[in-house]
Amino acid sequence: IQNIKQNTFVRRKEVTLRLRKMNTGLRDKYDPSNLEAAMQRRNKKAKVIAKGLLEDLQNGTLDLSPLSAEGLPSSGNIGGIDNTSEDDTNAGLNRRKNGRSNARKSEVHSAAPRAPFICSEPERVLKDIEQGCSLIRKLDAENGIEENLLSENKVKGIEGVELLDVVITYLWRVLAIDYYGMTKSMEHSKGFRHIRVGSLNNNKEKSAEEVIWEEKLDSTWQARLHGMDPLEPMLVRERLEAVIEEASYHYIRKICDKKYEWKYGCGIPGCAKLFRAPEFLRKHLRGKHQEKFEDVISKARDEIYFSELHE
Repeated sequence: IQNIKQNTFVRRKEVTLRLRKMNTGLRDKYDPSNLEAAMQRRNKKAKVIAKGLLEDLQNGTLDLSPLSAEGLPSSGNIGGIDNTSEDDTNAGLNRRKNGRSNARKSEVHSAAPRAPFICSEPERVLKDIEQGCSLIRKLDAENGIEENLLSENKVKGIEGVELLDVVITYLWRVLAIDYYGMTKSMEHSKGFRHIRVGSLNNNKEKSAEEVIWEEKLDSTWQARLHGMDPLEPMLVRERLEAVIEEASYHYIRKICDKKYEWKYGCGIPGCAKLFRAPEFLRKHLRGKHQEKFEDVISKARDEIYFSELHE
């Protein structure tokens, strides 16, 4: 009976794994080959959204609402067309009506989650501008986005809370960072980001809860600034490189020439290339005979994928 139960459990587990293997969502999340494609899609979309947003910023038509890019009303640019800010003091940017009523704008802001009042304190605003621009520089580089005036904090005519709202909007729509929510989506933002609210009392001391919240905010984004793209470790490039290197040994032929010097020959049928060192031969194999390693790479990726599902 015990053996029957054990065999049944094993069969169920195998069926579950097969079903999971066919699940596109899980494949996108764990399969290294799919993750590579997902990263490319993410970067491509980020570039498109960034281009539209920066054009709207320069035209004075940027929508600073807490909506994601997908949630914005249809317009000429993906960046949006209404730069009504979160703060009543933000009156410096040019504005253009886009058909949404004031009631609709109020409804959007009411639906968004609120960050603590301390976010509107002058010192906090300056720190968040600097930290936000640093995040833009780092993540723009990871996404292949170039020549962004926000990354250098050089937006003419915009400063203080106006600039902060632009930075936070860019982080949210382009880089999927909810700055005050302290979260980063793996692909693209959806729904609402956290918004600032005006300070109730500029003269009051910080509460213990506010101090803890600030420390968490800064530690979260400093860790990201000093870390790497979360998708990078999941691509397991080092593990795949090790698999390929091990497989390449089967195609290395050590040969002694007439001068009694050792050479390394390519073992692929029909290829007579010789090299002075094995590392040059391995580079040749990767560049000219990549097809010989496709099966090995595919099997290694499947093993990694299933190992992730087991965990």
